[in-house]
Amino acid sequence: MREPEGQPIQEAPRGQDGLQLYLRGSAPALTAVCVKPYTAKPKVWIAGDSTVCDQSSTAFAGWGQHLPQHFKESVVVANYADSGESSATVLASPRMWGTIKAGWRAGDWVLVQVGHNDKSVTTAAFRSNITAFVTQAKAAGVNIALCTPIARVGYALAAQHQSSADADIPAIIKDVARTENVPVIDLTTATWNWLQTVDWKPYFANGTDRTHTNPAGAEVVAGLVRDAIATQKLELAAHLR
Repeated sequence: MREPEGQPIQEAPRGQDGLQLYLRGSAPALTAVCVKPYTAKPKVWIAGDSTVCDQSSTAFAGWGQHLPQHFKESVVVANYADSGESSATVLASPRMWGTIKAGWRAGDWVLVQVGHNDKSVTTAAFRSNITAFVTQAKAAGVNIALCTPIARVGYALAAQHQSSADADIPAIIKDVARTENVPVIDLTTATWNWLQTVDWKPYFANGTDRTHTNPAGAEVVAGLVRDAIATQKLELAAHLR
């Protein structure tokens, strides 16, 4: 299950509330759809930017949009990522981080991927923002995993997400994770490695956008998040399909 449908701030058309089905296998076939009453479940909250959020156009898709299919019905995925957001704006927004904090409960999980729009941030400011995500989650008894931002096409790995103020975004995220003793999912490296093995155009919006994935690319990245959760044996892995 997932909520909400769409982006929390952008003036983008909402999708259709309800069920999304992904049929797998060499000869997929739907034999039945069953309905049963909803009961409150732990949530996997997501905070992030346009590479993570629900997108209204089928030319684009964020990995958070494709993550719910990898979980059992024992959790709900709540994607509060939004286009154009930086670490500072996510933290300051009552409709993103504010909504997550108002709704989370002890034992929930939150995944945070910011950095794409922190293009001029200083090292000190970015470290402070990432640390704030962690300390606030810990104070509420909420489990947090930090994600480094997905790679952009056409950059060397060492050049990925370096701000104009010389902040090394992925390195800061990993360092805060080590300092605060929380999990980190290195999507920068994982997606960069994947990009070295494929023609990138079928996986990115319109075959020309070097930052934003389309549904095929979002599917791959969501799988990388799932694999990291499983490989690192996070408690959240118990809810994976």
